[in-house]
Amino acid sequence: MRAIGWDHPRCAEPMLAASAAWHELTGVTVAWEFRPLAAFNDQPLHELAPDYDLLVIDHPAIAEAVEHGALRPLEELLPAERVLRLTQEAVGPSGASYRWDGATWALAVDAACHVSARRPRLLEQLGEEEPSTWPQVLDLARRHPGLVALPLLPADALCALLSIAATHGRAPTLADPAPQAAIELLAELTPLLHPASWSCAPPRLLARMAGGEPIAYVPLTFGYSGLAGDHLRYGDVPAGPGGLRMPILGGAGLAVSATSRDAGLAAGFAAWLCDEPVQRELVLGHGGQPAHAAVWGDPARPGPAAGFLRDTRGSMVAAFARPAHPAWPAFHHDAGVALAGALAAGEPPAAVARRLRTLAQP
Repeated sequence: MRAIGWDHPRCAEPMLAASAAWHELTGVTVAWEFRPLAAFNDQPLHELAPDYDLLVIDHPAIAEAVEHGALRPLEELLPAERVLRLTQEAVGPSGASYRWDGATWALAVDAACHVSARRPRLLEQLGEEEPSTWPQVLDLARRHPGLVALPLLPADALCALLSIAATHGRAPTLADPAPQAAIELLAELTPLLHPASWSCAPPRLLARMAGGEPIAYVPLTFGYSGLAGDHLRYGDVPAGPGGLRMPILGGAGLAVSATSRDAGLAAGFAAWLCDEPVQRELVLGHGGQPAHAAVWGDPARPGPAAGFLRDTRGSMVAAFARPAHPAWPAFHHDAGVALAGALAAGEPPAAVARRLRTLAQP
């Protein structure tokens, strides 16, 4: 079978380890290829699906993929009760995010959401505490310009806006993608950020931070357990008005292509990989971020990854999924480009809000 994932050790190492174990169990080879994170975020699944049996996917891509007939519903390939169990056993909304139009189109194999990241020793040297609200984030950035960072490549800029919008009391929709207050907050913060904010996706920014770059705090980023440790810790995102925290859901699911000639076998591999024992031993054991809630609740493996799961589990439970709509992937791409450009140019927030609402119209 042919499979495609994304080219970060968090995905590649567990998938390769699982394929080796699956071959020992069944004699079946799962041959993996890996694409860049930007393609994982933006490339439509219907362009990929004809060449693969299994696809590691982002949940907002499902509605568009189903509209193009790119994926097989898993209830056609596995016992419905097994699909339901694995969906319910995933942490937070991870499992449910892969359901659309009455069917399940992927199983949660990797879990993530927006969290904060900090260098505890650098904050201590500065005489600063970890911010817990957005006003505190702004105060920290004003006192120490350049020591706060935030990923602002187009896809990341829009994700940041959506998480901030959710803390203002409503999860974004296509009809109302973001309140102007959220854009105003981002516009106030961006001139104070570390320059790497504009050129680094989350894993690269976190790697630079862990490697000693003078970045003390990142209020919103998708977390990477492989970069956790005493030098880099993760926590909840800053709270909005009323203390609300509702970070955007990330992670990845394992889907079966509609053109797979071995669809039942492909679905069997996906279900095996998403069960608790394999999630614990092969995914967590090879540097991945498991999606199974039992592993997040009790990793049973001491070390930095266990600390990461413990420190961010509350965020995973509180996370929200981006809207399931065939038009969402195109909106996310176009709105991200528009938002990142507007923030860099210092455009008025009211004008940015109008542009995003226009892009969201069908």
